[in-house]
Amino acid sequence: VGGATGAKTAIPLTTAISYLTANSATDADYFTLAAGVNGQFKTLICTGGTGTIDCIIKGLSGASPIHGGTNNSTTGGTANTVLHLGYQEAVLLQFLNSGWAIVGGGIQAGVAAS
Repeated sequence: VGGATGAKTAIPLTTAISYLTANSATDADYFTLAAGVNGQFKTLICTGGTGTIDCIIKGLSGASPIHGGTNNSTTGGTANTVLHLGYQEAVLLQFLNSGWAIVGGGIQAGVAAS
């Protein structure tokens, strides 16, 4: 799945694995991940791109957040909902109770507030 420059690109839910290509490392160029089916697994792999490669993945309008804890590891912290994958990094997600949870990932896979 290639990320269009200056736009968002939807990640298909019909495949178990999606190979992502980032054309830019800015928030203007990102991938979206819609809600899945409860229990569904999805593997994302950042396989290439141009410049500084950062595959940025966001849930859609709060309907399918990517759960990655909070910015200060407390229940009162701001929710981390944006997933960043570096070049050749992968993450395994599972859709649970209205959101995507990280159940496995590479050493650089990280979630942030933006």
